[in-house]
Amino acid sequence: KKMPPKKKKESEKPVIDEKFSQVDISTSDPRTVVLLLDSPELSITCKACEALRKHAEKSEQNCNELKELGAIPRLVRLLASPDQPARAYAVLCMGAMVEATSVRRVLLKTACIPPLLEALKPEEELVTLERASYTIAKLAEEYSFKIELQKQSAHKPLLQLLQSPDPDVQRNSLKALGLLLEHYQCRPEVKEAGGIPALVPLLVSEYPLIQELTLKSLCSCMHDASCRSAFRECDGLTQLVAFIGKKEYSSLHTQAVQALALCLEDTANMAAIQSSGCLKQLLIHVAESTVPDMKRNAALALAKAASNVVNQKLLHEQEVEKTFIQLLSSEDDGVCMAGAEGVGAMATLSSGKQAIGQEGGLEALVTLLGKENGGVRAAVIQALVEVINESPANTKQLSECAGVEALVNLLSDSEATCRVCAARCIATMATDDALRASLAGAGAVGALVQCLSFQDSAVQTEAAQTIALLACDAAVRDQFASGGGVVALIKLLKCSHDSVRRSAMWALSECARSKEAAEEACKLGALGIVQGLSSAQGKLGGFARAALTSLVDSSYAAKYWITGKLSQTDILYECEFFDAGLVRNLKK
Repeated sequence: KKMPPKKKKESEKPVIDEKFSQVDISTSDPRTVVLLLDSPELSITCKACEALRKHAEKSEQNCNELKELGAIPRLVRLLASPDQPARAYAVLCMGAMVEATSVRRVLLKTACIPPLLEALKPEEELVTLERASYTIAKLAEEYSFKIELQKQSAHKPLLQLLQSPDPDVQRNSLKALGLLLEHYQCRPEVKEAGGIPALVPLLVSEYPLIQELTLKSLCSCMHDASCRSAFRECDGLTQLVAFIGKKEYSSLHTQAVQALALCLEDTANMAAIQSSGCLKQLLIHVAESTVPDMKRNAALALAKAASNVVNQKLLHEQEVEKTFIQLLSSEDDGVCMAGAEGVGAMATLSSGKQAIGQEGGLEALVTLLGKENGGVRAAVIQALVEVINESPANTKQLSECAGVEALVNLLSDSEATCRVCAARCIATMATDDALRASLAGAGAVGALVQCLSFQDSAVQTEAAQTIALLACDAAVRDQFASGGGVVALIKLLKCSHDSVRRSAMWALSECARSKEAAEEACKLGALGIVQGLSSAQGKLGGFARAALTSLVDSSYAAKYWITGKLSQTDILYECEFFDAGLVRNLKK
């Protein structure tokens, strides 16, 4: 028999489990995971963030997909969650999605910045700080975010993170800070927050990338006068020069010199670096460096600093001319150009001119005039203009080191700047009687006549002015007339450029003292042009009247045609012209 079923006792009641049974969800649909971000359960939210992070890291397309599914507003809400794990996982996920440009555009319409800045507090875990700082750095690449970050003083927490023991946190913070400093209004704010003293120690970081980002931030800061003062006060100049002197940092020397160049614009900084002996050390580093970019930038920085008279005197006391002249012998054209610019900058000081002449600067410059690089030739000839200006000793020395031939050759250069400056140098040399003869003998007159036809108003102006200075010698005037110079001058008198016409008129007034030149000019219609301009106001009218006087004094036919008479001193030889007078009206 079967046993009868047992009956429940009346006292026993069934136990009912009112709790929801645990559900293990396994899904490969990102839409489901995005919805899980709204879960009130912390563990579910964190797992969803982690899954979405991994998905976003695979491709930018995945980031765009999550954006379309509405993940961004949910993540922004989690950034402000009171639960620290939820905030941390949300930051990690946001750090992966922010790589996509479209995601950053959507974030611009959200209030994501305040919670992200809250995530930069030092008490947060390192992984959170690293991802939060990275996200801020990516957002700062957008101009609109940059302005918003500045408004919310993002530089303050970023500066605190510069002291983090984690290099990745330092790197991201420096990158974000460097982007913010591109805006000029942020620079004084960083200075007030103690940013300059916080940046300087990172120059000696063991990580080159951190050093590079530090230099970039310092370069931006040094555009602000208050930052330059703060940099000097925290002994930054000394440390920057010491940095430039270390060969192991040679790959970063160019950026360091750029920062130093901005500092040297202030006379106070120049005085400080000179009095501390750092300027002397800097010049030694520049001379011994094997990095062309560093040498070039350093020379340009010193040349720019020399534009200030006070700085110029300090540099002269340190014999900076020797360094510039030494750079002229470099095999790198860029270094040669920078050295020439430095020589030209120091040559505006009378004692600088003397030092350049005594240290062999003129010989070095003349040697470079034969370079194939047009930029080098232009830089060198511009320096020569300053070196010989108002310096008879340097002018004479230039002629003794084959300078005359080199200058005449440059009058045929393809570079307009070279022609202009060569003409200016020749004009300076033309004040010396002996040098005028040397210039004429070297073919300067013929080369200048060719310059009158060069299609550049500056070249034409300088060439005409130089001819006017050389034409005080009769031999030069004869060369000019026989070389076709009169024809070129008459063409320039019809030019639309006032400076060209004035210079041409001046040259004509000097060259017309030659009878041959005056008669040819008259045949070409110069009298009518000059008469028409003689009533003009200013220098043009004055030069026209002087040219008219020269023409009529050298051509009696022109004088009689204009005045109707000759003076007792106007002696005619072999009946130079004959005037038959008025034709009589004979009546039949």
